[in-house]
Amino acid sequence: MESVFTMSRIPQKLGKLGKRLRRRTGRWGFRTLISLALIAAFSSQLHAADPVFTKNHKFRIPFQFDQAEMKRIGAAQIELHVSADQGRTWTRSSVASPQDGRFTYDADANGEFWFSVRTIDQQGKAHPDGRHTPGLKVIVDDTPPLFELRLREVSTGRVELSWQVDDDNIDLNALVLESREPGSAEWHPVQIRAAARGQTSWTIGGEGLVEVRGRAKDLAGNSVSAEDAIRVASNTPRNNSRPDFSKPVATLPDLQGAETPKTAAMPSYGGDRLPQIIGSGNVGPGNSDRGPSVRPAVPVSTGSSIAPPVLHDVARNYAPVPAGARLVNSKTFNIGYQIEDEGPSGIGDIDLFITEDGGRKWFNYGTDPDRRSPFTVTVPRDGTFGFAMRARSGVGLAADPPQPGEVPSINVVVDLAPPVVRLLPIRQGQGNRFDQVTIQWQADDQALADNPIAVYYAAQPNGPWEPISGWTANTGTFEWRIDPNQQRRLYIRVEARDAAGNLATATSPQPLFFDLAKPTAKIVDVEAVPSSAPR
Repeated sequence: MESVFTMSRIPQKLGKLGKRLRRRTGRWGFRTLISLALIAAFSSQLHAADPVFTKNHKFRIPFQFDQAEMKRIGAAQIELHVSADQGRTWTRSSVASPQDGRFTYDADANGEFWFSVRTIDQQGKAHPDGRHTPGLKVIVDDTPPLFELRLREVSTGRVELSWQVDDDNIDLNALVLESREPGSAEWHPVQIRAAARGQTSWTIGGEGLVEVRGRAKDLAGNSVSAEDAIRVASNTPRNNSRPDFSKPVATLPDLQGAETPKTAAMPSYGGDRLPQIIGSGNVGPGNSDRGPSVRPAVPVSTGSSIAPPVLHDVARNYAPVPAGARLVNSKTFNIGYQIEDEGPSGIGDIDLFITEDGGRKWFNYGTDPDRRSPFTVTVPRDGTFGFAMRARSGVGLAADPPQPGEVPSINVVVDLAPPVVRLLPIRQGQGNRFDQVTIQWQADDQALADNPIAVYYAAQPNGPWEPISGWTANTGTFEWRIDPNQQRRLYIRVEARDAAGNLATATSPQPLFFDLAKPTAKIVDVEAVPSSAPR
């Protein structure tokens, strides 16, 4: 005999009935109205979906039925059967008439309870008969989770928060952590990836009491709170713009015996130092199989590396630009990055390392306070700086810092010097080229931009300047055909730009006179010249 009744979730699937059931909930006080029901059908009894969680031991299970079908089989009563051992054994819990419309169940302990129903006809036959199949699973849990917060100061001005929630049925979506810093009246959320346990850290901007609090909940609705507080000793924020270039964290010994050029020391960065790593003959990149990884992206201000033309009249000696380096014309710039392989504990720190010699020596630049791209960097001077990043997970796992000889992830060339550009004598053409002007220049830079030259003219020394050409290649010469209607007294300017964005100009000191007129001679008269009178 096919099933007469099945169990299904409501109110989600029972429409108006579900709404009525929700309205009834308030009249039950401490008892919970489980939003499931018995529904008349002609299919075999279906397996229950995911279990329903409740913290109350007494709850109702409403049911509904098809009146015509109940009459056809001669239904006399409906039985509710329950299993407390996940279906191994079943017992009849209660009996109801079709008119009752519900069962009431009172669990004597926490646990998982499976429910099945059978309709008994007037001859005592069960529909369906045979093995029970659960149509409803309920987990009764009145025990709140165990929740612990631990806050500690890991270095001057930096705190670390660890949390742990123990519960078989924890609701991670309900986990909330908040912090309040010294001198603030407001609580701010602590950004974490939801997990039953984890660790995160951040920088504190002042001296005083740091507080944290949290709320956790399980799927049955049991909630718990926790809090912790510590007093930080220093109100000095970490300064990421001043690494100590006198204290490398990794250095490659000079195998040739020559003394390594010394770098001028800057005021010490105020954070903890990694222990110095002693270089050896076998050098290479550090291990990268532990903890999250971080990949530098393109800085905000960038350029490209282009070999400069060699013009001996203005050429200077430049340090070579590393392949793929980014060029900027500011000592402060942003390095964008993205996090990869992040685990459930989230990100604890983003550390930046810097080198001035291609990776021979590495220095700990500092930690990104907000752990969000970009990382703002300030360097002390012009030059080429290499960078590498390391991410630390919330539980402290991280790749090793850069090893001596490790190639930087990205090189940034700080170039504050504009190109050198000189305007050469300007010549007007002759013969059939009389209406063309040859403009010549020389330009040089560590890395000129693509199409780095533009040529302009103006009637006055202060402009306005009108373009003769757009940005063009650094060929050293440009042929300009003069409009016959053009003014005859003009100033010429050549502008040069480098890959870092620096500009330089060279302007003719005196106006140039362009004469397109071709003078002609016409015979208009003949006059005899009288000879001298004889003496």
